[in-house]
Amino acid sequence: MTAAVAQTREHFGGLDVVVDNAGYGYLSAVEEIADDDAHAMFDVQIFGVLNVLRAALPLFRSNRRGHIVNVSSILGLTTFPGWGLYSAGKFALEALTEALAAEVADLGIGVNLVETTEAHRAMHGTQLGDPMKVAAAIIEVATSGTAPLHQFLGYDSLSFAEMRVKALQVPEWDVTGAAPIVFLTYSRKGAYLVSCNKDTSITSTPRSNYAPRVCG
Repeated sequence: MTAAVAQTREHFGGLDVVVDNAGYGYLSAVEEIADDDAHAMFDVQIFGVLNVLRAALPLFRSNRRGHIVNVSSILGLTTFPGWGLYSAGKFALEALTEALAAEVADLGIGVNLVETTEAHRAMHGTQLGDPMKVAAAIIEVATSGTAPLHQFLGYDSLSFAEMRVKALQVPEWDVTGAAPIVFLTYSRKGAYLVSCNKDTSITSTPRSNYAPRVCG
Protein backbone atom coordinates (compact mmCIF):
# COMPACT_ATOMS: atom_id res chain seq x y z
CA MET A 1 0.00 0.00 0.00
CA THR A 2 2.87 2.36 0.72
CA ALA A 3 4.13 1.80 -2.81
CA ALA A 4 0.67 2.46 -4.23
CA VAL A 5 0.47 5.78 -2.35
CA ALA A 6 3.92 6.73 -3.64
CA GLN A 7 2.93 5.88 -7.23
CA THR A 8 -0.26 7.91 -6.88
CA ARG A 9 1.70 10.95 -5.69
CA GLU A 10 4.17 10.57 -8.55
CA HIS A 11 1.48 10.21 -11.21
CA PHE A 12 -1.07 12.77 -9.96
CA GLY A 13 1.14 15.09 -7.97
CA GLY A 14 -0.54 14.29 -4.67
CA LEU A 15 -3.23 12.36 -2.85
CA ASP A 16 -6.36 14.07 -1.56
CA VAL A 17 -9.00 11.41 -0.93
CA VAL A 18 -8.94 7.74 -0.01
CA VAL A 19 -12.08 5.62 -0.40
CA ASP A 20 -12.03 2.21 1.24
CA ASN A 21 -14.71 0.12 -0.44
CA ALA A 22 -13.82 -3.52 0.10
CA GLY A 23 -16.20 -6.32 0.96
CA TYR A 24 -17.98 -9.39 -0.26
CA GLY A 25 -21.16 -11.19 0.62
CA TYR A 26 -21.27 -14.13 3.00
CA LEU A 27 -24.49 -15.85 3.97
CA SER A 28 -24.41 -18.33 6.81
CA ALA A 29 -25.92 -19.09 10.18
CA VAL A 30 -23.57 -17.92 12.93
CA GLU A 31 -22.92 -21.42 14.25
CA GLU A 32 -21.89 -22.59 10.78
CA ILE A 33 -19.22 -19.94 10.18
CA ALA A 34 -15.84 -21.55 9.58
CA ASP A 35 -12.75 -20.07 11.21
CA ASP A 36 -11.01 -19.62 7.86
CA ASP A 37 -14.02 -17.72 6.52
CA ALA A 38 -14.11 -15.46 9.56
CA HIS A 39 -10.41 -14.65 9.24
CA ALA A 40 -10.81 -13.98 5.52
CA MET A 41 -13.72 -11.60 6.14
CA PHE A 42 -11.79 -9.56 8.67
CA ASP A 43 -8.68 -9.60 6.45
CA VAL A 44 -10.74 -7.75 3.84
CA GLN A 45 -13.02 -5.58 5.95
CA ILE A 46 -10.60 -4.57 8.72
CA PHE A 47 -6.98 -5.45 8.05
CA GLY A 48 -7.22 -4.33 4.44
CA VAL A 49 -8.60 -0.99 5.56
CA LEU A 50 -5.89 -0.70 8.23
CA ASN A 51 -3.20 -1.28 5.61
CA VAL A 52 -4.60 1.52 3.45
CA LEU A 53 -4.95 3.90 6.39
CA ARG A 54 -1.42 3.29 7.64
CA ALA A 55 -0.09 4.05 4.18
CA ALA A 56 -2.13 7.22 3.55
CA LEU A 57 -2.33 8.88 6.95
CA PRO A 58 1.34 9.92 7.24
CA LEU A 59 0.98 11.90 4.01
CA PHE A 60 -2.32 13.47 5.09
CA ARG A 61 -0.90 14.33 8.47
CA SER A 62 2.19 15.92 6.90
CA ASN A 63 0.04 17.97 4.50
CA ARG A 64 -2.48 18.84 7.24
CA ARG A 65 -5.27 17.88 4.87
CA GLY A 66 -6.92 14.87 3.26
CA HIS A 67 -10.15 12.92 3.38
CA ILE A 68 -10.98 9.32 4.16
CA VAL A 69 -14.29 7.72 3.20
CA ASN A 70 -14.90 4.22 4.52
CA VAL A 71 -17.80 2.50 2.81
CA SER A 72 -19.73 0.51 5.37
CA SER A 73 -23.32 -0.71 5.25
CA ILE A 74 -26.50 -0.34 7.20
CA LEU A 75 -25.49 -3.83 8.35
CA GLY A 76 -22.78 -2.08 10.35
CA LEU A 77 -25.53 -0.62 12.54
CA THR A 78 -28.06 -3.45 12.54
CA THR A 79 -28.13 -6.92 11.06
CA PHE A 80 -30.27 -9.68 9.57
CA PRO A 81 -30.33 -13.45 9.97
CA GLY A 82 -27.63 -15.04 7.87
CA TRP A 83 -25.53 -11.88 7.69
CA GLY A 84 -23.77 -12.24 11.06
CA LEU A 85 -20.20 -12.49 9.78
CA TYR A 86 -20.57 -9.75 7.19
CA SER A 87 -22.18 -7.50 9.81
CA ALA A 88 -19.43 -8.28 12.31
CA GLY A 89 -16.88 -6.91 9.87
CA LYS A 90 -18.95 -3.79 9.21
CA PHE A 91 -19.63 -3.23 12.92
CA ALA A 92 -15.85 -3.36 13.46
CA LEU A 93 -15.30 -0.93 10.58
CA GLU A 94 -17.79 1.49 12.13
CA ALA A 95 -15.92 1.47 15.46
CA LEU A 96 -12.53 1.80 13.79
CA THR A 97 -13.70 4.75 11.69
CA GLU A 98 -15.39 6.60 14.54
CA ALA A 99 -12.21 6.35 16.62
CA LEU A 100 -10.11 7.52 13.67
CA ALA A 101 -12.36 10.52 13.05
CA ALA A 102 -11.79 11.72 16.60
CA GLU A 103 -8.05 11.11 16.44
CA VAL A 104 -7.44 13.18 13.29
CA ALA A 105 -10.11 15.86 13.70
CA ASP A 106 -7.55 18.52 14.62
CA LEU A 107 -5.15 17.59 11.82
CA GLY A 108 -7.21 18.85 8.89
CA ILE A 109 -8.20 15.29 7.91
CA GLY A 110 -11.85 14.55 7.23
CA VAL A 111 -13.36 11.13 7.88
CA ASN A 112 -16.75 9.77 6.85
CA LEU A 113 -18.66 6.53 6.97
CA VAL A 114 -21.07 5.73 4.16
CA GLU A 115 -23.82 3.33 5.19
CA THR A 116 -25.77 1.91 2.29
CA THR A 117 -28.54 -0.64 2.02
CA GLU A 118 -27.43 -1.54 -1.48
CA ALA A 119 -23.95 -2.94 -0.91
CA HIS A 120 -24.94 -6.41 0.27
CA ARG A 121 -27.80 -6.58 -2.24
CA ALA A 122 -25.49 -5.62 -5.10
CA MET A 123 -23.37 -8.66 -4.34
CA HIS A 124 -26.32 -10.77 -5.42
CA GLY A 125 -27.54 -8.53 -8.24
CA THR A 126 -30.68 -7.40 -6.42
CA GLN A 127 -29.90 -3.79 -5.57
CA LEU A 128 -32.90 -1.47 -5.79
CA GLY A 129 -31.05 1.82 -6.18
CA ASP A 130 -28.72 3.34 -8.76
CA PRO A 131 -25.02 2.58 -8.07
CA MET A 132 -24.01 5.62 -10.13
CA LYS A 133 -25.99 7.88 -7.80
CA VAL A 134 -24.29 6.29 -4.81
CA ALA A 135 -20.88 6.94 -6.40
CA ALA A 136 -21.82 10.57 -7.05
CA ALA A 137 -22.96 10.93 -3.44
CA ILE A 138 -19.65 9.54 -2.17
CA ILE A 139 -17.78 12.09 -4.29
CA GLU A 140 -19.96 14.83 -2.80
CA VAL A 141 -19.20 13.58 0.71
CA ALA A 142 -15.47 13.68 0.00
CA THR A 143 -15.41 17.10 -1.62
CA SER A 144 -17.98 19.09 0.35
CA GLY A 145 -16.34 18.85 3.75
CA THR A 146 -19.75 19.32 5.39
CA ALA A 147 -21.18 15.79 5.48
CA PRO A 148 -21.89 14.20 8.87
CA LEU A 149 -19.68 11.35 10.05
CA HIS A 150 -22.46 8.89 9.23
CA GLN A 151 -23.83 9.33 5.73
CA PHE A 152 -26.82 7.14 4.95
CA LEU A 153 -27.29 6.26 1.29
CA GLY A 154 -29.61 3.91 -0.50
CA TYR A 155 -33.03 2.41 -0.22
CA ASP A 156 -34.39 2.29 3.35
CA SER A 157 -31.00 3.09 4.90
CA LEU A 158 -32.22 5.93 7.11
CA SER A 159 -35.36 4.03 8.10
CA PHE A 160 -33.35 1.06 9.35
CA ALA A 161 -31.00 3.38 11.25
CA GLU A 162 -33.93 5.15 12.91
CA MET A 163 -35.44 1.80 13.87
CA ARG A 164 -32.16 0.80 15.48
CA VAL A 165 -31.94 4.03 17.47
CA LYS A 166 -35.53 3.72 18.63
CA ALA A 167 -34.98 0.15 19.77
CA LEU A 168 -32.02 1.31 21.89
CA GLN A 169 -33.84 4.25 23.45
CA VAL A 170 -36.89 2.52 24.93
CA PRO A 171 -36.45 1.23 28.50
CA GLU A 172 -37.10 -2.35 29.50
CA TRP A 173 -40.17 -3.27 31.52
CA ASP A 174 -40.30 -1.81 34.98
CA VAL A 175 -41.78 -3.70 37.91
CA THR A 176 -45.29 -2.53 37.03
CA GLY A 177 -45.01 -3.70 33.44
CA ALA A 178 -45.85 -0.20 32.21
CA ALA A 179 -42.70 0.46 30.19
CA PRO A 180 -42.52 -1.52 26.93
CA ILE A 181 -39.73 -3.52 25.43
CA VAL A 182 -38.90 -2.55 21.86
CA PHE A 183 -36.76 -4.75 19.66
CA LEU A 184 -36.01 -5.51 16.03
CA THR A 185 -37.18 -8.77 14.58
CA TYR A 186 -36.98 -10.06 11.04
CA SER A 187 -38.78 -12.13 8.46
CA ARG A 188 -38.21 -12.85 4.81
CA LYS A 189 -40.17 -9.69 4.02
CA GLY A 190 -37.92 -7.40 6.03
CA ALA A 191 -37.40 -5.88 9.46
CA TYR A 192 -40.03 -5.16 12.07
CA LEU A 193 -39.80 -2.89 15.08
CA VAL A 194 -41.94 -4.52 17.74
CA SER A 195 -43.13 -2.86 20.94
CA CYS A 196 -44.53 -5.15 23.60
CA ASN A 197 -46.23 -4.63 26.93
CA LYS A 198 -48.46 -6.87 28.99
CA ASP A 199 -51.60 -6.33 26.93
CA THR A 200 -50.77 -4.97 23.47
CA SER A 201 -48.12 -4.75 20.81
CA ILE A 202 -47.49 -2.32 17.99
CA THR A 203 -45.15 -2.43 15.04
CA SER A 204 -43.40 0.33 13.13
CA THR A 205 -41.68 -0.59 9.87
CA PRO A 206 -40.15 1.33 6.95
CA ARG A 207 -42.80 -0.16 4.66
CA SER A 208 -46.44 0.43 5.52
CA ASN A 209 -47.71 -2.72 3.78
CA TYR A 210 -46.14 -5.04 6.33
CA ALA A 211 -48.53 -6.62 8.82
CA PRO A 212 -47.93 -5.88 12.52
CA ARG A 213 -46.22 -8.46 14.67
CA VAL A 214 -47.88 -9.39 17.96
CA CYS A 215 -45.86 -10.48 20.97
CA GLY A 216 -46.80 -13.89 22.26
